[in-house]
Amino acid sequence: MNKERVRIQESVVWEFSGSYPDVPTLEIVDLDELTKRGKPDEDTDPFFMTMPVMKIGISLNRRNYDANFRAEFLRQMHAKRPIGNQGHIPDYEIDSAYPPSDFNWVGAIIADDGMVWGKAYVKPGETREHIRRRKATRSQECISYMGWADQEWNESIQAWQLSNFVLEKIDLAPPERAGLPDLAVVPKVTSEMAGQADPPGTDESEEDMNREEIIKAMTAADVALMPAGVVETIQAQARGGVAEIGQVQAVREALGLDGQADVVKAVETLRDAVAQQAKAAIGAEIIRVVGELVKADDEAGTAKATVIELVQASAPETVEGVRPAVEAVLGREHVKAMLQAYVQAEMGPAQRRPLGQHQANGGDNPYVTIPAVE
Repeated sequence: MNKERVRIQESVVWEFSGSYPDVPTLEIVDLDELTKRGKPDEDTDPFFMTMPVMKIGISLNRRNYDANFRAEFLRQMHAKRPIGNQGHIPDYEIDSAYPPSDFNWVGAIIADDGMVWGKAYVKPGETREHIRRRKATRSQECISYMGWADQEWNESIQAWQLSNFVLEKIDLAPPERAGLPDLAVVPKVTSEMAGQADPPGTDESEEDMNREEIIKAMTAADVALMPAGVVETIQAQARGGVAEIGQVQAVREALGLDGQADVVKAVETLRDAVAQQAKAAIGAEIIRVVGELVKADDEAGTAKATVIELVQASAPETVEGVRPAVEAVLGREHVKAMLQAYVQAEMGPAQRRPLGQHQANGGDNPYVTIPAVE
C-alpha cells in the first residue's frame, strides 16, 4: 500500500490537579520581550501553563505514534516554538486564516512518564481567564495538535506508520470532543516565570495516589462510580467497534471468503483487477475512436499508431473521456500536418488538365489545380 499525505489532529484530555515536571524555557526565548518587562504595557503577572502535549501509542484511528515520531515532535517544538489558540481554525479556513495567537509554547521535554510536556506563555485576555477558571474548578482541559504526515499501513502492527511529520499548531480544544480522556497524568498551570518551579510545599494536589494504579484496579462493578462522560465515551467506542466488525463480516461474505482469509488482501486484489479492467476498456476505446476518426494511413498503419500513442500519453481516466482526448490530439497543428501528408501520399500529386487555347495564348490561370481530397 502506497504512502499518502494526511492531516494529523490528535488530542489528549487531562485534569487540573496533581504534579507536573519542571519544563525549562528554551534559551532562545526572550522572556523580557515576550512579557514586555519594563515597558508601559508590561505583563506584571506573567502566566504560564505546563501541559502534556503528546504521548506514544496507537490512536483510535490506528495511527502509530512511536518513539521516532515523539523525537521529531519534540525537535519541532524546540525549533518552531509553535503558537496556540483556544480552539482550532475551521477546516475551510486552514489554507488562509492566521489569527493572533493566544499563547506561545516556549519549552518542551520528554518527562519520566514518557510524555512530551510543554510550557506555554498565555497572554492576558479571555483565554488566560478561561484556563484560570478551569484550574480553580479542577476541570479537565484538552491539548490538541495539528500537522501533516505521510502514513503507510504496517501489517505487522495493524496500524498506520507515520513519517515526514510537520507540526503546525498546538491548541486548546473542548475536552468533550476529544474521545476517551487519559487520566494517568495530570497537568499544572503555573503563574511563575518560565523556567522556575513552584516553591516546596505549594503543590496543589489534594491526593498523591497514582491514578493509573487506581484505574487498573477497577472492576466492572466500579463502572457506576465513573463520570457519565467517561462511560458514554466508552460505550460509543464499543458501539463503533461492533459496527466495524459487522461491516468486515459483510465484506467477507460478499467476497465468498472463509474465516481464515485475509480480507484486506482480497479487497486489494479485487481493486487491482477492477483497475486493470478499466485500463483495458480505455485502451480498446482509444483504438476504436482513432480508427473512426483517422481515415488516411499507410499500409503499416503509422498515422493511427502515432495518434493512439499521443492519446495514451494524455491518459484519459474514463471511457467517456476518450473521444474528447482523441479530438484534442487531432486538433494539434503538427498532427494535422502529419495527417495531411499521409493524404497526399495516398492520393498522389495534385492533378492538372491540359492548357486551353486561351490559356496557351497567355490568358489568366495557365492551368487549374484539382484540390487533393481529404
